[in-house]
Amino acid sequence: MKTKFYHTTISCGLLLMMFLSAACTKSETPFYDGTYNAVRFPYRGGDAKDKEPEGYDETTATFRRTYTFVSSGGLQSYDYELPLELMGLVTDADRTVGYAIDAAKTTAPTGSYEILKAVIPAGKRQGAITIRLHNAEELKSMEYSLQLVLTASGELAAGPQNLIRGELIWSNRIPSPTIEDHIKTYNALIAGTDTWNSTSMDYFSPAALRVIVDALKWNNWDDLKVHGSNGNGVYYGKYKYLPRLSVISLGNQHQAYALALAEYIEKYNAEHPDNPLKHDAGLNKGNLIQARKYIK
Repeated sequence: MKTKFYHTTISCGLLLMMFLSAACTKSETPFYDGTYNAVRFPYRGGDAKDKEPEGYDETTATFRRTYTFVSSGGLQSYDYELPLELMGLVTDADRTVGYAIDAAKTTAPTGSYEILKAVIPAGKRQGAITIRLHNAEELKSMEYSLQLVLTASGELAAGPQNLIRGELIWSNRIPSPTIEDHIKTYNALIAGTDTWNSTSMDYFSPAALRVIVDALKWNNWDDLKVHGSNGNGVYYGKYKYLPRLSVISLGNQHQAYALALAEYIEKYNAEHPDNPLKHDAGLNKGNLIQARKYIK
């Protein structure tokens, strides 16, 4: 019995020593080191914090963002930050991010953009590729696309293959409304043979929408700090450019807005007799843009 107890004690001791040895070895192995520091674009299923329509496209494995100069009042240039995410440990120094332009898929012409920097800042897990976008007359009717692929730099490796492609699309066009209450607002302000509160897009034209935005300075209806519950939150698509008709029809405000729009159009056409404001789409294509008139 003593011999059996002796052998059992030694066996338990050996097992305990082996366990402690393995535990020490495991604790000495770092989860991250310089080899594992890499950079990638955000993705919706992971760390993208916003709920905007733009984001990671699983079909093309591309992180996509869009920008319109209309949102910044028609500036001639704008510095856009395309977000990046760090995989690994933060450091006390800025780290440069490597990238390449996919020329085969990029439609933006030379000179329409400048890449200013691509950095993960010191002490941060988020960084950005800062791109200076330049406005152009043709962007009122088309858009530019810049496609980038992250590459290894001297400080950071490229992340997983399905998270290293990004695209930035920009224009000087106003996104068309897709929610009925916004479409009603358009029809309440622009003349057509449909009713003033119609949800039809038959008479819609991007040119007329731009006239509304330019005349009434509407480009922040998604800002709930400014408009409160009258603003267009997530439920209303965070649409910047038109309020809901249910908001501006109170007290017949829409009629006052239509009158202000008519005055803008009249003044513009008087100053540009050779190039008056015309519809560029819809059933009114080629006709003069007119504000809807209300009988008082």
